[in-house]
Amino acid sequence: MVLQVVASTPRTVVVMPDAVLAPWVNQALIDSFVLHQPFLPWAKAAPALQDTRNNLRQALLDHARVAAEKRYFILTADQTAVIGCAGLYPDPAGEHAHVLGYWANVGYSGQGLMSEGIGALLAAQDFGTLRLTAASVNGASHGLARALGFEVVRVVEGVRDTPWHGVHDTWIFERRVEG
Repeated sequence: MVLQVVASTPRTVVVMPDAVLAPWVNQALIDSFVLHQPFLPWAKAAPALQDTRNNLRQALLDHARVAAEKRYFILTADQTAVIGCAGLYPDPAGEHAHVLGYWANVGYSGQGLMSEGIGALLAAQDFGTLRLTAASVNGASHGLARALGFEVVRVVEGVRDTPWHGVHDTWIFERRVEG
């Protein structure tokens, strides 16, 4: 399999979307559903493989659209498993700014691989000022944001209400461009 590599570290490879990743991405989403469900409204217990394949095809096409989200997949260095996905879309609130979103494969969580892979992506591409939002109860997202140099710039109180965590806040993180 030949994938378009965007960035890499000793433990990770960041690649462009490709439909060939569909079985791995689909399995990672299924395995990680319980982790994702409280925080990602799009999470499904059993996404259809064809839907995942179509989503990956569209994600590749979206790289040619200025206003679209650009998704990148983080793989193990040997390219045998999906660690997660990072998506960046233009932030309408700021010129030369993007909002970072991501999901992680539960099988690789807690090892620093997502922050390592996303860090390599951010070093390889200029996305300008970055913002990331996270539920106040999502400690893993806070840790990833801080590992990538983000700081909390605002707390929006009581805007989230889920069956898992009740009413809670949204933390808005930001990472400014140097210079």
